[in-house]
Amino acid sequence: MNTATTAGRRARFLDLHLLHTLPSHGVNRDDTGAPKSAQFGGVERARVSSQAWKRATRTYFAQLLDPAELGVRTVHLAAAVADRLALLTPGLDDAARALAAQHTVTAAGITLDKPKRSSASGTELPTAKALAFLSAAQLDALAALAAEAGADPAAFFKHKTNGQRAQHLAATAHSVDIALFGRMVAESPELSVDAAVQVAQAIGVHALEAELDYFTALDDLAGQAAATMIGTRGFNSTTFYRYASLNLDALAANLGRLPEHTEGRTPLERAVAAWITAFTSSMPTGQNSGTAPHTKPEVVLAQLRTEPASYAAAFEEPVHPAAGGHIRPACQALAEHAAERDAAYGGLVASWLLRVGNATEPAEPLGTRMATLDELAGAATAAAANHLAGAAA
Repeated sequence: MNTATTAGRRARFLDLHLLHTLPSHGVNRDDTGAPKSAQFGGVERARVSSQAWKRATRTYFAQLLDPAELGVRTVHLAAAVADRLALLTPGLDDAARALAAQHTVTAAGITLDKPKRSSASGTELPTAKALAFLSAAQLDALAALAAEAGADPAAFFKHKTNGQRAQHLAATAHSVDIALFGRMVAESPELSVDAAVQVAQAIGVHALEAELDYFTALDDLAGQAAATMIGTRGFNSTTFYRYASLNLDALAANLGRLPEHTEGRTPLERAVAAWITAFTSSMPTGQNSGTAPHTKPEVVLAQLRTEPASYAAAFEEPVHPAAGGHIRPACQALAEHAAERDAAYGGLVASWLLRVGNATEPAEPLGTRMATLDELAGAATAAAANHLAGAAA
């Protein structure tokens, strides 16, 4: 680490670098059904879009966090509010609840369109014109406000202060996933949230070798061996470099008041730990039923930094198999590039490493060795929280 360039600068970013091998797979495909790819270093590489892995990460949060700490991305916001309102106002009829929910969502700054579904109560409700991302706490708060509006929501929201309350409720108490990934509300920019995390496209560390799977489907009752359906499907096997950077200041600013838990972690600590675990452990679901590529990364490197730093340039020259595999030369290329890059530019404050298998031995100098993902997430989370607490002091 170049201490001259990091002196006096505060750690603000938590970067994740992963080397992750997927066997024959098609977890992320383009509009033609082919696995996605990209040119890098003059060579075609396998690719998984950042959107695919962010979606997988957000879905994985359900295994780690309380539903109260998460959000819902849907066009059915009026129905979601109406369903919550039904629990608060058992004496209000379905039509009145539907009207109160619509007025509340509109007052919050979200434009509704034509009805496209029925709520749990059976009353058809209009949908939002675009997908909207609200936290469970925000939906609960809007339902409580709709309960106040009662049977005459039009009159209730004629009062400017009530409309302002609706907008405030939709703009505060952000869930972990909204705080991390942000949201855009084009018609109401004040509801937009800048993402605290940036996720790179996962890129193959070696040249792509695309393959085709020829398949047939037989009719069980046809009484013959002839194929009823014939087709081909693309796949490849790839060792990916995955990278993401979390802005700790932005995460702290985005987070609302989330429930405290008996384990003693603050909402921010729970968010950081969940982010590390979910991004590392999740998998996009494309073609999973036919390929089951349920692997975990061979290398996980977490770094506390003064500025974000991708090591993708380590693989601008594609690695070549050593003893038939890509992991060992990939680890060697990563370790060499990281050392040179950080010596030249600085910015590294602390680093933790999880590696699996003898082939990952060249990665050993990259950070303090951790035995499990939980240990790595715990160490990185504690350090991040300490640096934020020091900055606030």
